[in-house]
Amino acid sequence: MKTLDIGEELEVLVTDPSAPEDFKLFCEQSGQEFVRASQDGGVINIILRRIK
Repeated sequence: MKTLDIGEELEVLVTDPSAPEDFKLFCEQSGQEFVRASQDGGVINIILRRIK
């Protein structure tokens, strides 16, 4: 996240069903924004936004 400019988004593709909760916790702890998670087949698309 440190390499992103403030306001930029990071897209993460995962297959671990527990990853959205892990990334939500990461965002809470690091002060970033968890934008959304969606699933297409077995792939989960997670969007995070750098806010500080």
